[in-house]
Amino acid sequence: MPKAKRVVSLAEREKEKWEREAGLYAEAMMKDSPSAEARAYYDAQLDADPEEWRRHGDLTAEALDLAFEKFWLGYVTKESVRRGAELLKQELGYAEALPAERILIEHAVLCHVRLGMIEHLYSRNTSGSYTVSLAEHYEKRLTLAQRRFTRSVVTLARVRGLLARADAARESARRASSARSLAVLKQMAG
Repeated sequence: MPKAKRVVSLAEREKEKWEREAGLYAEAMMKDSPSAEARAYYDAQLDADPEEWRRHGDLTAEALDLAFEKFWLGYVTKESVRRGAELLKQELGYAEALPAERILIEHAVLCHVRLGMIEHLYSRNTSGSYTVSLAEHYEKRLTLAQRRFTRSVVTLARVRGLLARADAARESARRASSARSLAVLKQMAG
């Protein structure tokens, strides 16, 4: 007697598909060299959604998240600083910025947050009684954080200056081209 076919519901099929995809995704997440099938699955996710890379590959955002994870002042301070960082990013023109500027804005915001954290640590650990070596340690950390922040802001300003000059040069070239075209048309018209 022939074996009866098992009827699989649509819900069961969807569950099996979800479990298979979750397994492929987990494999791609955990292994440096996942199977070809797992790589192909995640590559298809990246191809289907241009913003997918940000979930796992935006290292600057992840660095900021890790900094907050290690932050010692509780949810209220963490969330306030996180929102302040996001506001600073927007105030620096992130939404309208070109890709190179966006990278520099994110870096400047990260440096700003880290500088604030080091300033806070410095104040907490050098008020009252402390050793000279502890004060020197925090002075060095603070100086390095200030230097990184200043460099990030100066670099952003320089790139913006270069971009503004490039825009002005393009506009000047466009006007010159239009003027030449107009002169040619006038000559032709006689």
